[in-house]
Amino acid sequence: MFFSQPRVLALMVSLSAGGCASSQLEPTTVSSAHGSGYALGYVDQLKRARDTFERDDVRARELGSSLRAHAAALKLDTDRAIALRIVEQSDESGRGQNFSRSRSDERALRSIWEDERGALGARVGGAAQKEVLDAGCNQVDVVPAVQRALRDGFDRQLERRMRASNEGQRTLEQNKARLSPAGYTTLAKLSDEVALTSQLVHVALVEDVRELDRLIAERNEIDSTLARTLDDERAIQSDPKRPSEQKASQDRVIQVEKQRALIGPEVQKLEAERHQLDERQRLAASEYENTLRAVKDSLQQPALQAPSDNK
Repeated sequence: MFFSQPRVLALMVSLSAGGCASSQLEPTTVSSAHGSGYALGYVDQLKRARDTFERDDVRARELGSSLRAHAAALKLDTDRAIALRIVEQSDESGRGQNFSRSRSDERALRSIWEDERGALGARVGGAAQKEVLDAGCNQVDVVPAVQRALRDGFDRQLERRMRASNEGQRTLEQNKARLSPAGYTTLAKLSDEVALTSQLVHVALVEDVRELDRLIAERNEIDSTLARTLDDERAIQSDPKRPSEQKASQDRVIQVEKQRALIGPEVQKLEAERHQLDERQRLAASEYENTLRAVKDSLQQPALQAPSDNK
């Protein structure tokens, strides 16, 4: 069977297009362990990653107790089905990509805020105070109030962003008119905590452990990078044509050697407790599931009826 040249070309284009359509784009991110700047911060990254796991684990356990308290505080009768639906949706949202993405953004923003809030508060407060002084109000110090408003506004906006990715909060808003103000407030808090705890035990703690594994796997390359950095610095020190740079180079050598000496003990400490971290993640997830089941059971129970006066 023979094909004309145009048909052959058309077939080749078709096959090529099909192959492109079936291929998947993959990220091209590679390790930064070959960079001296990254390698010098490696030990700090190990410590931060370990601290992050600890904070997430502790927070998940704290929320477990809070969940039971908020569920017990709910005063519901015919609205128990709504409350149960909100709790189930909040749990599901906590495991979802949308909520996890919002949680990741929230953590990043809070990290920046914690590092920079002093400078930001001073700048905003100073600008507000200047406007007041320019207006002739010399007896008013607005800086403390402005800084509080900035902090509270930051927290409020982050809360709104997180709730926007929680389907339970959407259902709560849809049924707000059916709930008492106290019931709405308590249920909103319960929804927040269910979604966050679900995300912590099912997503965040797992990602925390993976990050530690990634860092541990970089150990040898980090050590090689620091060794190469030392070689570069020693070349500078042995060059008689660069005397002005030798003192700075000596200081950098001290820093590199200090960081390099810390790597072994830090990695060994993490490796020794690595199995425990897996167990702690599984235990946190199990405890949360038990707590969630208890909360849902309490919402499925009918409300206690007031005793009747009729004999």
